[in-house]
Amino acid sequence: LRHFNGILEELQDTDYRVVGLSSSLSRGYWLESIFRGFSYKGIQTFMKHSCVPVTHKSFGPKLTSPVKKKRKIVHYHEILLAYRFAPDKRTALYSADPPPNWWPEKDQNVTWVQNEKLWRTLKDQQRFPVAKVNQDYAVTTVDNNPLLQSCTTKLDLDFVRTSLDFDSF
Repeated sequence: LRHFNGILEELQDTDYRVVGLSSSLSRGYWLESIFRGFSYKGIQTFMKHSCVPVTHKSFGPKLTSPVKKKRKIVHYHEILLAYRFAPDKRTALYSADPPPNWWPEKDQNVTWVQNEKLWRTLKDQQRFPVAKVNQDYAVTTVDNNPLLQSCTTKLDLDFVRTSLDFDSF
């Protein structure tokens, strides 16, 4: 949504080994992967943890459900990765979790990705720099944004909105 150097600035000015755009406490400490930066030592930890063969258990090679495969990947490559870093060596710039009074009754683990009110609050009050293109409420609010248009010049947004089933990935 805008030019953003916050993660790099945080890495440069601190002793953190990993800095994420957002983190969630909904399933333990979850440093979401949408945008992360690593120090030199941090990238070594990341590579030792995440650079594994496609047959590795983290990819759920025996699972047939795309949803279960995705959960397995997120659990290993996002949630468990965060625990490879000491708490004082990891941080995020934004909280991905809404206040409890915003939680839908069915699911108390909804982060900004699925909570329009939280995303708008982060964007409007804290200058949150990103939107996920598969969230209609986010994409339709930024269609005329020159930055989005320049980074998606080869992307058919109508096709993205109507033809891709992101839940199956």
